[in-house]
Amino acid sequence: MTHIASFYLLVGFDIRGDVKLFDFGLCKEMPTMSGKSNTKAVYKLTIKTGSIPYMAPECMLGEKYNQNVDVFSFGMLLWEIFALKIPFKGFNRYDFIHKVCKGPQIRPDTGIKCPSLTKSILKECWEHDAKKRPDFERIATVIRGEMNDMTEGLNESVNNRTSHLLNRSKNSMHARQGLDKSTRTTRA
Repeated sequence: MTHIASFYLLVGFDIRGDVKLFDFGLCKEMPTMSGKSNTKAVYKLTIKTGSIPYMAPECMLGEKYNQNVDVFSFGMLLWEIFALKIPFKGFNRYDFIHKVCKGPQIRPDTGIKCPSLTKSILKECWEHDAKKRPDFERIATVIRGEMNDMTEGLNESVNNRTSHLLNRSKNSMHARQGLDKSTRTTRA
């Protein structure tokens, strides 16, 4: 996708009232194998797509890449949500290449106020080695778990609302997976 950046995302609601992110610009569908995305394969795709500071090093440096570039970008976006700051603000292209992609491999300050497992997953998302980054299923599991932990002990109406949203999120994910399978079947 390589277009995950706060200023590209629009927030809206679907027919059920669920919050959705949309308008991913020039994103492309990645090739799949047997109905599953291949997280190990890398492709020679368009280089330097996306925006500093959300661009993964391998994309910025013109290397082959896969959907793990989106994990890096999502990690930057998630940090921005918690920090209320744009990562690497003031970095120009040269700074970004030589301080983030090469050299010392600077990452945003994790001294932000957010749950501890979320901080941990942020660091994993920013791994320079794309193979070491988590997949989105793991990221979603960690975030859901943190949400459950944060709502423990709150009043019943808050717990019910959070449970309701988490269940809708799971159902949306499963519905999307079913849609992906049916789409692939009809294309064949």
